[in-house]
Amino acid sequence: MLPVTSATLTTKPVLPMIGVFISAMTAEQASARFPVISGLPPRAKVFVVVSETGQALLVASTRAEASRQVNQSGRYLLCTCH
Repeated sequence: MLPVTSATLTTKPVLPMIGVFISAMTAEQASARFPVISGLPPRAKVFVVVSETGQALLVASTRAEASRQVNQSGRYLLCTCH
């Protein structure tokens, strides 16, 4: 075994986690609350992932899909579901 004389650590910058919640609403409510959301089918029920600052991050057709997207991101921390 060779002695270790020096070590190089390579690290990626750690980004802070962003707290989010999932809010269930109609397409009309989503478009009214978040002007960046448009083109959804009328009267559709959607699940909007919203950041702790109130910004819509994504829209999904099911709560399970919204949760899956949050978990896969590695950047968001699901705080609560509405």
